[in-house]
Amino acid sequence: MDIQDRIEERLKPAPNGAPLLPIAPAVDPIQQSLSLAKEFMSFKSDNPMVDILRDELKALRDEMKEERAEARRLQTELRTAQAAPAASSKGFLEQALEFAAAADKLKPLAAAFGFAPAATECSG
Repeated sequence: MDIQDRIEERLKPAPNGAPLLPIAPAVDPIQQSLSLAKEFMSFKSDNPMVDILRDELKALRDEMKEERAEARRLQTELRTAQAAPAASSKGFLEQALEFAAAADKLKPLAAAFGFAPAATECSG
């Protein structure tokens, strides 16, 4: 027997005239919807994962709030640092004058490395 024959056999009405599938009793659709909604609400209230996920979301919101506050603080700090005038760099003349003033302090270091000025001999 092939598939087509089996389908035809199943589609034939029952010999006593009874329907092949039982007919569901007529139910008010509003009552059915309300009972379904009550059932879903009871699932929601009985489920411990709802509490766990709610706590997790609250913790994430608090963490994001702290991160936003920190980002604002850092952004403000960056803006104030950029707005402050930069320390003026010293010119060549100022650097040369500072080096000349510090030359006396560098003589012992130069002597340690053999850069001490040799004693000049006066011929006479």
